[in-house]
Amino acid sequence: MSKKIQKKEYIIKIPVFTSERIERTDNIFNGITYKEFIDTAKSKIERHNQNEGSLTSDKRNKIIKREIGKIQIIEDSFDTTPYLLLKIAAYNTNLEGCLITPDETHQLEINDKIGSENNFIMLYPKIIGTENQSIFWIVLIYDDPKKDSYDVVSTAKLVLSKVLNQPIKSIKLPAVLKEIKENKILPQIKMQLNAVSFDESTVSPQFEKYRTSSKLSRKEEYDFANMPFNDIEELISSPFNEFRQRIIKLIVSKKEYKITQEHKADAQNGLNDLVEQIFNMSTIIQEDELEKLYENDFVTLKLKTVLQNYLKNGDE
Repeated sequence: MSKKIQKKEYIIKIPVFTSERIERTDNIFNGITYKEFIDTAKSKIERHNQNEGSLTSDKRNKIIKREIGKIQIIEDSFDTTPYLLLKIAAYNTNLEGCLITPDETHQLEINDKIGSENNFIMLYPKIIGTENQSIFWIVLIYDDPKKDSYDVVSTAKLVLSKVLNQPIKSIKLPAVLKEIKENKILPQIKMQLNAVSFDESTVSPQFEKYRTSSKLSRKEEYDFANMPFNDIEELISSPFNEFRQRIIKLIVSKKEYKITQEHKADAQNGLNDLVEQIFNMSTIIQEDELEKLYENDFVTLKLKTVLQNYLKNGDE
């Protein structure tokens, strides 16, 4: 009897964010409609497309930059609510000195770009209220297995903040701590500490006289479980002086609070806190589906499945 060959499976991660809310307190023409909200976003994207290449962002404090190119708009509806699927061209630039191989070695120049035209995000609009309206996007990011997750998420954040002028929502740390304390939650905790030092050296003195520059990168990662609230609070407020950045993730099922802390000279007490709420969703595809990975209908199907799940179980 022949053994059945099991097909290889891949995970498409689909993190779900919400954008910052626009609060409308007037009742002009009975408030904004979904169509008007969608049309406003489309007009902003069209303006960006007319100035393609003008939108860039630094990448992790490196010389390399992230550039947003053309954004294709696919408009559809979920139940009766219209939404936008964006297909974004995004590239890394300033790659001078990098090489492309193997068939023919090509050294990249300052104006060369490497990226993809297949970066997808779904924007599902939410309008809460009639006279006093709260307007925001539910943002689903298509993080497929062929891409770097950081690049995919940063592309989405760049489009939301710079093109649509509605950045990903940040929340206040006290509100997060209040929720954890009141609900007696014991989250899974992941902590990462990052440091970069320049001009430090561990080479032998014999070779030191030849050194022209150096950079020392350090990263430490920790996992914690069953930590009581008082210790969670103390962990978040504890110093991390020798490190430049600390990332603490408080994870409850698929819901994650990501707390990014960085030493900044212009921040109060020398520290900046950024807190984001993320719903970490995913879907599985088979190996023979990889050829459809960037087909609009296939991407839409996968994102709609996650959207339906989020609308049933997510927060607003």
